[in-house]
Amino acid sequence: MKTSVLKNALALAAIAIAVQASAQVTLYEQEGFKGESFTTRRQIGDLGRFGFNDKASSAVIAGEAWERWQVCDDTRFNGRCVILRPGQYPTLQAMGMNNRISSVQAAARVDTPPPAAPVPAPSNVIFYENEGFGGRSFNTQTELVDLRRTGFNDRISAIEVFGGPWEVCTDTGFGGQCAVLRPGKYPSLKTMGLDKQISSMRALRSESPPAVGFPRAILYQGENFGGRSFVTQGDVADFGRSGFNDRASSVEVVGGWFEVCPGNGYSGQCVFLRPGKYPSLASMGMNNR
Repeated sequence: MKTSVLKNALALAAIAIAVQASAQVTLYEQEGFKGESFTTRRQIGDLGRFGFNDKASSAVIAGEAWERWQVCDDTRFNGRCVILRPGQYPTLQAMGMNNRISSVQAAARVDTPPPAAPVPAPSNVIFYENEGFGGRSFNTQTELVDLRRTGFNDRISAIEVFGGPWEVCTDTGFGGQCAVLRPGKYPSLKTMGLDKQISSMRALRSESPPAVGFPRAILYQGENFGGRSFVTQGDVADFGRSGFNDRASSVEVVGGWFEVCPGNGYSGQCVFLRPGKYPSLASMGMNNR
């Protein structure tokens, strides 16, 4: 009986090791999985040690459906990071990570219970007058209802976010077009249509703002809510199945917050949209994306 139990335990251990070993990421030097490649099953804090820093243009994530990999544009998993599910990514351009990946690591499995919440780090933001974190700067841990008081109204071109997400808005009093920036470095705000547009900002308590009421999003093919439309009341990980991929030019959000992303599986540079009407997505760099 003991021998049988031991054999079963060893078999289970072998299966667990095999599953863990199946998770891997392969980076390719060129789009379409071409050129030199680099494969790893373990975290790499600095791809420069392997001659592959800022060289990846496409990627393949292998593993079980619940496994994830995190790729970051700075060493030691700093900077802007993106979570990739198992699958093929023939180009990293759409998520803004082309020739930018400097470190990779396996992310927490989606079926793993979250650890006990750590003591929250102070949430603060540093914003800069010029792209690439140049020019004058301003550091704050408190909300700014009106940036005119700081002399930085409509003058911000780069941002660093620490400790927690921040909402930045084009109008005073948190009005106008708003975006939620996760912790990380944003050397340019042009791609999200916020360069020299920010007039107010505040820290948020969580990365996903709580939904209020009965949330739904209506996407329209044309600007000003024209053309074909698509309505969803929940998550849509891939619009290709609906025939609406890269076709939305305006959006109406009702009853809650929605996160919109240029890559499938919620990848790429994502933006949170609060309830309201967005007659044009071009201003935030998301038109037909």
